[in-house]
Amino acid sequence: MDTWQLRVRAPDGSQTVTLAPSSSVADLRLAVEDVTGISVPFQALKFGRPPKLLGRDGDELTLEAAGLANRETLMLSVLAEPEVAAVVSSIQEPALSSTRSGSSPASSSAHLPPAHADPELPAGGWACPACTFSNAAVMPVCEMCGSPSPASQGKAAAALVGGMRGPQLHTSGTMVRRVMADDNSCCFTSISYLMYGDRGRAAELRELIAATAGADPERWNAATLGKPVAAYQAWIRSSTSWGGGIELAILADYFAVEIAVMDAQTMRMDVFGSGSDYSTRIYVLYTGIHYDALALAVSESAPETADVRTFLPDDVYVEDLARGVVAHVNSAHGFTDVGSFALFCQDCGTVLRGQKAAVEHASKTGHGSFVEYRE
Repeated sequence: MDTWQLRVRAPDGSQTVTLAPSSSVADLRLAVEDVTGISVPFQALKFGRPPKLLGRDGDELTLEAAGLANRETLMLSVLAEPEVAAVVSSIQEPALSSTRSGSSPASSSAHLPPAHADPELPAGGWACPACTFSNAAVMPVCEMCGSPSPASQGKAAAALVGGMRGPQLHTSGTMVRRVMADDNSCCFTSISYLMYGDRGRAAELRELIAATAGADPERWNAATLGKPVAAYQAWIRSSTSWGGGIELAILADYFAVEIAVMDAQTMRMDVFGSGSDYSTRIYVLYTGIHYDALALAVSESAPETADVRTFLPDDVYVEDLARGVVAHVNSAHGFTDVGSFALFCQDCGTVLRGQKAAVEHASKTGHGSFVEYRE
Protein backbone atom coordinates (compact mmCIF):
# COMPACT_ATOMS: atom_id res chain seq x y z
CA MET A 1 0.00 0.00 0.00
CA ASP A 2 1.24 3.46 -0.85
CA THR A 3 2.36 5.63 2.02
CA TRP A 4 2.82 9.36 2.41
CA GLN A 5 5.58 11.16 4.21
CA LEU A 6 4.55 14.39 5.90
CA ARG A 7 7.07 16.80 7.37
CA VAL A 8 6.13 18.42 10.68
CA ARG A 9 7.85 21.63 11.71
CA ALA A 10 7.49 21.86 15.48
CA PRO A 11 8.81 24.62 17.75
CA ASP A 12 11.79 22.45 18.74
CA GLY A 13 12.64 21.00 15.33
CA SER A 14 11.31 19.05 12.36
CA GLN A 15 9.98 15.48 12.32
CA THR A 16 8.53 13.18 9.67
CA VAL A 17 5.42 11.03 9.97
CA THR A 18 4.46 8.23 7.57
CA LEU A 19 0.80 7.47 6.91
CA ALA A 20 -1.44 6.03 4.21
CA PRO A 21 -3.32 8.60 2.09
CA SER A 22 -6.53 6.94 3.34
CA SER A 23 -5.59 7.69 6.96
CA SER A 24 -7.75 10.22 8.74
CA VAL A 25 -6.77 13.64 10.00
CA ALA A 26 -7.31 12.21 13.49
CA ASP A 27 -4.67 9.56 12.67
CA LEU A 28 -2.35 12.36 11.61
CA ARG A 29 -2.82 14.25 14.87
CA LEU A 30 -2.00 11.11 16.89
CA ALA A 31 1.09 10.47 14.76
CA VAL A 32 2.20 14.06 15.34
CA GLU A 33 1.71 13.52 19.07
CA ASP A 34 3.92 10.42 18.91
CA VAL A 35 6.85 12.15 17.23
CA THR A 36 6.67 15.52 18.98
CA GLY A 37 5.25 14.73 22.40
CA ILE A 38 2.66 17.48 21.98
CA SER A 39 -0.79 16.20 22.92
CA VAL A 40 -3.57 16.41 20.34
CA PRO A 41 -5.58 19.08 22.22
CA PHE A 42 -2.56 21.34 22.29
CA GLN A 43 -1.85 21.07 18.55
CA ALA A 44 -2.49 23.78 15.99
CA LEU A 45 -1.58 22.40 12.56
CA LYS A 46 -1.33 24.54 9.45
CA PHE A 47 -0.36 23.69 5.88
CA GLY A 48 -0.11 25.26 2.44
CA ARG A 49 0.93 28.72 1.27
CA PRO A 50 -0.36 30.93 2.69
CA PRO A 51 -0.69 28.62 5.72
CA LYS A 52 -4.26 27.58 6.56
CA LEU A 53 -5.48 25.87 9.70
CA LEU A 54 -6.26 22.16 9.59
CA GLY A 55 -9.66 22.44 11.26
CA ARG A 56 -10.90 20.14 14.00
CA ASP A 57 -14.22 19.68 12.25
CA GLY A 58 -12.45 17.69 9.55
CA ASP A 59 -10.72 15.09 11.75
CA GLU A 60 -12.76 12.23 10.21
CA LEU A 61 -11.70 13.18 6.68
CA THR A 62 -8.95 11.29 4.90
CA LEU A 63 -5.69 13.11 4.33
CA GLU A 64 -6.52 13.45 0.64
CA ALA A 65 -10.01 14.76 1.33
CA ALA A 66 -8.59 17.32 3.74
CA GLY A 67 -6.44 18.73 0.94
CA LEU A 68 -3.11 17.32 2.06
CA ALA A 69 -0.58 15.76 -0.30
CA ASN A 70 2.42 13.48 -0.11
CA ARG A 71 5.51 15.33 1.19
CA GLU A 72 3.33 18.12 2.56
CA THR A 73 4.92 20.33 5.18
CA LEU A 74 2.82 20.93 8.30
CA MET A 75 3.52 23.75 10.73
CA LEU A 76 2.84 22.87 14.35
CA SER A 77 2.38 25.43 17.09
CA VAL A 78 1.34 24.84 20.69
CA LEU A 79 -1.97 26.21 21.88
CA ALA A 80 -2.22 28.11 25.14
CA GLU A 81 -4.40 26.47 27.80
CA PRO A 82 -7.43 28.77 27.42
CA GLU A 83 -7.58 27.70 23.78
CA VAL A 84 -7.14 24.02 24.70
CA ALA A 85 -10.31 23.93 26.78
CA ALA A 86 -12.34 24.87 23.73
CA VAL A 87 -10.53 22.34 21.58
CA VAL A 88 -10.99 19.48 24.04
CA SER A 89 -14.72 20.17 24.30
CA SER A 90 -15.01 19.98 20.51
CA ILE A 91 -13.16 16.66 20.09
CA GLN A 92 -15.54 13.73 19.73
CA GLU A 93 -14.37 10.62 21.57
CA PRO A 94 -15.14 8.22 18.69
CA ALA A 95 -12.84 10.16 16.37
CA LEU A 96 -9.90 9.41 18.65
CA SER A 97 -10.88 6.03 20.05
CA SER A 98 -11.43 4.64 16.57
CA THR A 99 -7.75 5.02 15.83
CA ARG A 100 -6.22 4.12 19.18
CA SER A 101 -7.92 1.59 21.44
CA GLY A 102 -8.96 3.05 24.74
CA SER A 103 -7.38 6.43 24.09
CA SER A 104 -8.91 9.73 25.13
CA PRO A 105 -7.67 13.24 25.73
CA ALA A 106 -7.23 12.36 29.39
CA SER A 107 -5.22 9.22 28.63
CA SER A 108 -2.65 11.37 26.88
CA SER A 109 -2.10 13.59 29.91
CA ALA A 110 1.53 12.56 30.12
CA HIS A 111 2.06 14.56 26.93
CA LEU A 112 0.29 17.70 28.08
CA PRO A 113 2.56 20.72 28.54
CA PRO A 114 2.66 21.98 32.12
CA ALA A 115 0.45 24.88 33.14
CA HIS A 116 3.28 27.37 32.76
CA ALA A 117 4.14 26.24 29.21
CA ASP A 118 2.03 28.81 27.41
CA PRO A 119 4.15 29.92 24.46
CA GLU A 120 5.80 33.20 25.28
CA LEU A 121 7.45 35.54 22.86
CA PRO A 122 11.21 35.98 23.09
CA ALA A 123 12.17 39.35 24.52
CA GLY A 124 11.08 41.91 21.96
CA GLY A 125 9.96 39.11 19.62
CA TRP A 126 6.93 38.74 17.40
CA ALA A 127 4.25 36.15 16.74
CA CYS A 128 3.85 35.11 13.11
CA PRO A 129 0.44 36.29 11.84
CA ALA A 130 0.27 33.28 9.51
CA CYS A 131 1.24 30.33 11.74
CA THR A 132 1.48 31.93 15.25
CA PHE A 133 5.06 30.72 15.75
CA SER A 134 7.04 32.84 18.23
CA ASN A 135 10.11 34.40 16.62
CA ALA A 136 13.07 36.35 17.96
CA ALA A 137 12.99 40.08 17.31
CA VAL A 138 15.94 39.92 14.89
CA MET A 139 14.17 37.49 12.54
CA PRO A 140 12.81 39.33 9.47
CA VAL A 141 10.83 36.25 8.40
CA CYS A 142 9.16 33.46 10.37
CA GLU A 143 11.50 30.56 11.10
CA MET A 144 8.54 28.19 10.90
CA CYS A 145 6.71 29.16 7.71
CA GLY A 146 8.81 31.90 6.07
CA SER A 147 6.17 34.64 6.30
CA PRO A 148 7.64 38.15 6.72
CA SER A 149 7.39 39.80 10.12
CA PRO A 150 4.83 42.59 10.47
CA ALA A 151 7.71 45.04 10.88
CA SER A 152 9.44 43.78 7.74
CA GLN A 153 6.21 43.94 5.76
CA GLY A 154 5.81 47.53 6.85
CA LYS A 155 9.41 48.32 5.92
CA ALA A 156 9.04 46.70 2.52
CA ALA A 157 5.84 48.58 1.83
CA ALA A 158 7.39 51.83 2.98
CA ALA A 159 10.37 51.16 0.74
CA LEU A 160 8.08 50.94 -2.26
CA VAL A 161 6.10 54.10 -1.56
CA GLY A 162 8.09 56.29 0.80
CA GLY A 163 11.04 58.34 -0.40
CA MET A 164 10.68 57.08 -3.96
CA ARG A 165 9.05 58.78 -6.90
CA GLY A 166 8.03 55.61 -8.63
CA PRO A 167 7.16 53.37 -9.97
CA GLN A 168 5.97 55.46 -12.89
CA LEU A 169 7.03 55.94 -16.48
CA HIS A 170 9.86 58.40 -16.99
CA THR A 171 10.87 60.59 -19.88
CA SER A 172 13.73 62.55 -18.36
CA GLY A 173 16.66 62.15 -16.01
CA THR A 174 20.00 60.37 -16.11
CA MET A 175 21.00 56.97 -14.77
CA VAL A 176 23.73 57.18 -12.15
CA ARG A 177 25.92 54.53 -10.63
CA ARG A 178 25.84 54.57 -6.84
CA VAL A 179 29.07 52.89 -5.77
CA MET A 180 28.90 50.44 -2.88
CA ALA A 181 31.75 49.60 -0.51
CA ASP A 182 34.15 46.77 -1.39
CA ASP A 183 33.41 44.80 1.76
CA ASN A 184 32.09 41.43 0.49
CA SER A 185 28.53 42.67 1.00
CA CYS A 186 28.13 44.88 -2.08
CA CYS A 187 25.31 42.70 -3.44
CA PHE A 188 23.28 43.14 -0.26
CA THR A 189 24.26 46.77 0.20
CA SER A 190 23.04 47.54 -3.31
CA ILE A 191 19.64 45.97 -2.63
CA SER A 192 19.49 47.63 0.78
CA TYR A 193 20.09 51.03 -0.82
CA LEU A 194 17.60 50.52 -3.63
CA MET A 195 14.82 49.15 -1.42
CA TYR A 196 15.36 51.19 1.73
CA GLY A 197 17.52 54.15 0.70
CA ASP A 198 19.95 52.89 3.34
CA ARG A 199 23.28 51.15 2.80
CA GLY A 200 23.40 49.81 6.35
CA ARG A 201 21.08 46.83 6.21
CA ALA A 202 23.20 44.17 4.52
CA ALA A 203 23.37 42.02 7.66
CA GLU A 204 19.58 42.13 7.95
CA LEU A 205 19.22 40.91 4.37
CA ARG A 206 21.71 38.10 5.00
CA GLU A 207 19.61 36.99 7.96
CA LEU A 208 16.44 37.20 5.90
CA ILE A 209 17.97 34.99 3.19
CA ALA A 210 19.15 32.42 5.75
CA ALA A 211 15.70 32.30 7.34
CA THR A 212 13.98 31.95 3.96
CA ALA A 213 16.20 29.03 2.99
CA GLY A 214 15.48 27.32 6.30
CA ALA A 215 11.74 27.91 6.04
CA ASP A 216 11.43 26.29 2.59
CA PRO A 217 14.03 23.49 2.41
CA GLU A 218 12.19 21.74 -0.41
CA ARG A 219 12.68 24.68 -2.75
CA TRP A 220 16.04 25.75 -1.33
CA ASN A 221 17.57 22.31 -0.99
CA ALA A 222 21.20 21.21 -0.95
CA ALA A 223 21.25 20.65 -4.71
CA THR A 224 20.10 24.21 -5.33
CA LEU A 225 22.22 25.85 -2.64
CA GLY A 226 25.37 23.84 -3.34
CA LYS A 227 25.62 22.74 0.29
CA PRO A 228 23.30 21.47 3.05
CA VAL A 229 20.75 24.04 4.17
CA ALA A 230 22.26 24.49 7.64
CA ALA A 231 25.73 24.93 6.17
CA TYR A 232 24.37 27.44 3.66
CA GLN A 233 22.66 29.41 6.41
CA ALA A 234 25.90 29.66 8.38
CA TRP A 235 27.79 30.60 5.22
CA ILE A 236 25.45 33.36 4.04
CA ARG A 237 25.31 34.90 7.52
CA SER A 238 29.09 35.40 7.39
CA SER A 239 30.11 38.92 6.42
CA THR A 240 32.85 37.52 4.16
CA SER A 241 30.49 35.55 1.90
CA TRP A 242 29.59 37.06 -1.46
CA GLY A 243 26.03 37.27 -2.72
CA GLY A 244 24.93 36.12 -6.16
CA GLY A 245 22.09 34.60 -8.12
CA ILE A 246 20.52 32.52 -5.36
CA GLU A 247 20.46 35.44 -2.96
CA LEU A 248 19.05 37.82 -5.57
CA ALA A 249 16.28 35.33 -6.39
CA ILE A 250 15.29 35.12 -2.72
CA LEU A 251 15.35 38.90 -2.32
CA ALA A 252 13.31 39.43 -5.49
CA ASP A 253 10.56 37.20 -4.10
CA TYR A 254 10.74 38.77 -0.65
CA PHE A 255 10.36 42.33 -1.91
CA ALA A 256 8.09 41.27 -4.81
CA VAL A 257 10.26 43.18 -7.28
CA GLU A 258 12.20 42.37 -10.41
CA ILE A 259 15.94 42.74 -9.87
CA ALA A 260 17.59 43.52 -13.20
CA VAL A 261 21.29 42.69 -13.10
CA MET A 262 23.27 44.49 -15.81
CA ASP A 263 26.42 42.51 -16.62
CA ALA A 264 29.23 44.88 -17.57
CA GLN A 265 31.24 42.25 -19.43
CA THR A 266 28.54 40.64 -21.57
CA MET A 267 26.15 43.63 -21.49
CA ARG A 268 23.42 41.09 -20.80
CA MET A 269 20.46 41.90 -18.53
CA ASP A 270 19.36 39.08 -16.22
CA VAL A 271 16.07 39.74 -14.43
CA PHE A 272 15.43 37.91 -11.15
CA GLY A 273 11.72 37.69 -10.37
CA SER A 274 10.84 37.80 -14.08
CA GLY A 275 7.58 36.03 -14.87
CA SER A 276 6.12 36.65 -11.41
CA ASP A 277 4.02 39.63 -12.49
CA TYR A 278 5.85 41.96 -10.12
CA SER A 279 4.96 45.57 -10.78
CA THR A 280 8.30 47.06 -9.75
CA ARG A 281 11.88 46.75 -10.98
CA ILE A 282 15.26 47.83 -9.63
CA TYR A 283 18.61 47.87 -11.44
CA VAL A 284 22.07 46.82 -10.28
CA LEU A 285 25.36 46.85 -12.16
CA TYR A 286 27.58 43.75 -11.96
CA THR A 287 31.24 43.92 -12.95
CA GLY A 288 32.15 40.28 -12.37
CA ILE A 289 33.25 40.71 -8.77
CA HIS A 290 31.25 43.70 -7.58
CA TYR A 291 27.70 45.09 -7.49
CA ASP A 292 26.65 48.74 -7.55
CA ALA A 293 23.19 50.27 -7.51
CA LEU A 294 21.72 52.16 -10.45
CA ALA A 295 19.30 55.01 -9.82
CA LEU A 296 17.63 57.79 -11.78
CA ALA A 297 18.73 61.34 -10.96
CA VAL A 298 18.19 64.80 -12.32
CA SER A 299 21.92 65.04 -13.02
CA GLU A 300 25.20 63.28 -12.23
CA SER A 301 25.80 65.69 -9.35
CA ALA A 302 22.34 65.41 -7.81
CA PRO A 303 22.27 64.22 -4.16
CA GLU A 304 21.37 60.60 -3.43
CA THR A 305 18.40 61.74 -1.37
CA ALA A 306 16.71 62.76 -4.62
CA ASP A 307 17.33 59.41 -6.36
CA VAL A 308 14.47 57.48 -7.94
CA ARG A 309 15.26 53.86 -7.14
CA THR A 310 12.26 51.79 -8.30
CA PHE A 311 10.70 51.63 -11.74
CA LEU A 312 8.01 49.99 -13.80
CA PRO A 313 9.29 46.85 -15.56
CA ASP A 314 8.09 48.19 -18.91
CA ASP A 315 9.75 51.60 -18.56
CA VAL A 316 11.75 51.48 -21.81
CA TYR A 317 13.33 54.88 -21.19
CA VAL A 318 14.86 53.75 -17.90
CA GLU A 319 15.98 50.39 -19.29
CA ASP A 320 17.73 52.15 -22.18
CA LEU A 321 19.52 54.41 -19.70
CA ALA A 322 20.67 51.40 -17.70
CA ARG A 323 21.96 49.73 -20.85
CA GLY A 324 23.81 52.93 -21.67
CA VAL A 325 25.62 52.83 -18.32
CA VAL A 326 26.59 49.22 -18.94
CA ALA A 327 27.88 50.02 -22.44
CA HIS A 328 30.01 52.82 -21.03
CA VAL A 329 31.50 50.58 -18.33
CA ASN A 330 32.12 47.85 -20.87
CA SER A 331 33.92 50.17 -23.32
CA ALA A 332 36.14 51.37 -20.49
CA HIS A 333 36.91 47.73 -19.61
CA GLY A 334 35.41 48.36 -16.19
CA PHE A 335 34.68 44.70 -15.61
CA THR A 336 36.55 41.63 -14.49
CA ASP A 337 36.68 38.49 -16.61
CA VAL A 338 36.02 35.95 -13.86
CA GLY A 339 37.19 33.08 -16.02
CA SER A 340 40.77 34.23 -16.52
CA PHE A 341 41.35 37.39 -14.53
CA ALA A 342 44.08 38.07 -12.02
CA LEU A 343 43.21 40.03 -8.89
CA PHE A 344 45.41 42.07 -6.61
CA CYS A 345 44.32 42.13 -2.97
CA GLN A 346 44.82 45.69 -1.80
CA ASP A 347 44.65 44.58 1.82
CA CYS A 348 47.69 42.29 1.74
CA GLY A 349 49.23 42.48 -1.74
CA THR A 350 48.44 38.87 -2.75
CA VAL A 351 47.90 38.20 -6.47
CA LEU A 352 45.05 35.76 -7.06
CA ARG A 353 44.06 33.91 -10.22
CA GLY A 354 40.34 33.51 -10.95
CA GLN A 355 37.12 34.05 -9.05
CA LYS A 356 37.38 30.85 -7.03
CA ALA A 357 40.77 31.86 -5.64
CA ALA A 358 39.48 35.32 -4.78
CA VAL A 359 36.44 33.93 -2.97
CA GLU A 360 38.58 31.49 -1.00
CA HIS A 361 41.03 34.25 -0.08
CA ALA A 362 38.22 36.54 1.07
CA SER A 363 36.65 33.75 3.13
CA LYS A 364 39.92 32.88 4.87
CA THR A 365 41.23 36.38 5.49
CA GLY A 366 38.20 38.65 5.53
CA HIS A 367 39.88 40.84 2.91
CA GLY A 368 37.49 42.46 0.45
CA SER A 369 39.38 45.12 -1.47
CA PHE A 370 40.33 43.64 -4.87
CA VAL A 371 41.35 45.25 -8.13
CA GLU A 372 42.11 43.62 -11.45
CA TYR A 373 45.80 42.93 -11.87
CA ARG A 374 47.27 43.60 -15.32
CA GLU A 375 50.39 41.52 -15.85
